[in-house]
Amino acid sequence: MAVIFHPKRELVAVHGSEKAIELLRIRSEAEVRKAMTRKRKRRRDKTGADSAQIEEEAQYDNMDISTTPITEVIVPYNILRTGGKVRSIDWAGGKSG
Repeated sequence: MAVIFHPKRELVAVHGSEKAIELLRIRSEAEVRKAMTRKRKRRRDKTGADSAQIEEEAQYDNMDISTTPITEVIVPYNILRTGGKVRSIDWAGGKSG
């Protein structure tokens, strides 16, 4: 298994013992806030929240994103399937090429 961070972009490549490489994207702080706000709004619309809940959720909008679940910060980007077992990975254009 290997985890490789892209040197210039917000991408992470992960491979295990299977025949695939998974690319994950690291969201910016603004993207995380926007996604969490959208989720709260959908949840509020679905449950029909009252005004007390709406005010409480408004306080969460100003909170630090350090309490956000990691699944909201690092999200799946793409899965590359290969014909054989992946032994190693690296980003093109690095020191070797």
